[in-house]
Amino acid sequence: AGNEALKRLVRLQCRLVGNTSDQTLIRDLLWAKEQAQRHAGTDVVQALCFLAELCMQSVVLEREADRKQPLVFLYNTLLLFPSHHSDRMMKEAETFRDGTLRALAGDRTDAIWKVCFHAAWCEQNTRDWDGAQAGKLTGAATGYEASMAEDSGILEENACQMDPGFLEELCWLVSTPRSERGPAAVGQHNCRPIGPRCFCI
Repeated sequence: AGNEALKRLVRLQCRLVGNTSDQTLIRDLLWAKEQAQRHAGTDVVQALCFLAELCMQSVVLEREADRKQPLVFLYNTLLLFPSHHSDRMMKEAETFRDGTLRALAGDRTDAIWKVCFHAAWCEQNTRDWDGAQAGKLTGAATGYEASMAEDSGILEENACQMDPGFLEELCWLVSTPRSERGPAAVGQHNCRPIGPRCFCI
């Protein structure tokens, strides 16, 4: 149940990128956050949302940079080349993964990263597949559909390895005063940035 809640949260966070005015989607995401917090807690949920959003923003810009139509190319040029911004955001996501997330999640980090990364690509390919339905003769829709299936498979394979048990323990550390954690936990203190916030244990 915990893995499903976290997976649903990540997918909805990706879907919200570019759709921030969709009130139904906003409500769905708020509900998903509430469900995920039953297994992972507020601070960890925010960390997963932060990583998923970075991945999705990077993927959207990368796909835009690949558009070959002349008008789209001109638009991309005026935006100072989205590929540059895509690379910057992906590097930020990787830095977050290798620093903050790995310190918190340990050997579960790679599974969490793959869920966020492939959820972003699955969402982007779903959008492009929807947009390519009128152009079946080009084969674009078929290509997007195949990519959707591949990303979805990798996402599902890794979602079951996220194991929110470590997140529940982490939430206990966050919510319990250091003096009440017991001898084994006293003295632990790590401060990790999560976006604009500071996540202290």
